[in-house]
Amino acid sequence: FACVQYRGYVCAVVPKANNVFTFVVSSQVVTLYGNNFTYRSSDRSARKFKSKPSVEL
Repeated sequence: FACVQYRGYVCAVVPKANNVFTFVVSSQVVTLYGNNFTYRSSDRSARKFKSKPSVEL
């Protein structure tokens, strides 16, 4: 996961696993859980993973 600034500069590369990302888009808060995105989409469609709870409190 890379953080990209306004003019296209990459400011940081952050690992997705065990992180929570929060964005403000059009005055709404969007929260993404990195554990849900640790696999590429091709890996998710080709394999069957064991179900795990998606939100850790």
